[in-house]
Amino acid sequence: MTTKEEVTLPLMTVRQLARQGDVTVHVVRNYLRRGLLQAARHTESGYQLFSASELQRLRFIRTAQQLGFTLAEIEEIVRHSVLRRSPCPLVRDIIRRRLEDTPSNWTTCWPCTGGWSMPSTPGLRCRTPSRLATMSAH
Repeated sequence: MTTKEEVTLPLMTVRQLARQGDVTVHVVRNYLRRGLLQAARHTESGYQLFSASELQRLRFIRTAQQLGFTLAEIEEIVRHSVLRRSPCPLVRDIIRRRLEDTPSNWTTCWPCTGGWSMPSTPGLRCRTPSRLATMSAH
């Protein structure tokens, strides 16, 4: 079943998908091997062609990675989605586990006046909105 968007938009090659997704061709091929992306069809000469929905999935994968999800976790989320099962409980469970692991990481930070300070880098502080306003006035 194709969406209206897929019918009106031309299919993309691996290179075009990579360019529009702001990744390398190697990243697209890796995701193909892992089953994270699927070609809509193949040309007679063997080129893989991708729909707009695969570009959307590619962007989802990259965003999830930026949020700290591993490729294994993303594979599981995508698998749930493909099987038409809601991935929401799975995502909540992953986030819950991540938050349970996080307190050990928080011990390297402590509250200080005007933001957080990292003990390994004396004097390095996160800029709070009030500090940014003060800095932009100069």
